[in-house]
Amino acid sequence: MKLLQSSGGLKIRWTDSLSAHLHMDPEKSHLQLFRFPSYCWASIPPIFSRSENHGFKSVSVLHNCATDSTEAHWMQEWEVSEYLVEVLQSYRLLFGQSKAGRELHSKHKPAKAGAPGHDGLLDQLCSEAQPLLGVLEDREAYNLASSFPFLSIRFQELSIYLETTKPRSWIELWKDRRDSAQWLTFWTVLLFGCCGLVLSFLGTVAQILQLWRSW
Repeated sequence: MKLLQSSGGLKIRWTDSLSAHLHMDPEKSHLQLFRFPSYCWASIPPIFSRSENHGFKSVSVLHNCATDSTEAHWMQEWEVSEYLVEVLQSYRLLFGQSKAGRELHSKHKPAKAGAPGHDGLLDQLCSEAQPLLGVLEDREAYNLASSFPFLSIRFQELSIYLETTKPRSWIELWKDRRDSAQWLTFWTVLLFGCCGLVLSFLGTVAQILQLWRSW
């Protein structure tokens, strides 16, 4: 998330809409994030396993909207639970798994502790180095198709947006370290180029002073 903000210029917009989670508006440079992960956590059946997608019933409002049909264009109960777990895991990927992400969340919380609308689980997901035991599992590398089958499209949109967004100022250029080798090469060349210009300018000044003294 730190890279999306510093290099992509995206701004976080916390939303009450679960379906809008990870929805990006490229024109306004806004990324919507669901602000109440506790609702997702409370709606996941205690016996749910991502590797075993059948054989349970849930009484949550979301699960009551599910279908038993495999032909309907609507989620089955296990798919609802899978989606909720993906939402929780996305906070870890965006914030919790990196120091920069955790620091970013501390500056962009939707509500402070004790204030109306504060969700303690959001702080735990985004500010703690360790994941929630039993459901979430942090990984160094994710396969979007298997780790985020429902949210993968939105992650792909974010990736494409980041790849196609170019720095628009010197500050953004300094912060843009997507390609560390290219970043180092650019600033090294710029540094030596500036040093060369300064030395050339000083040499010119010295020559002018010598000519002035010779007169």
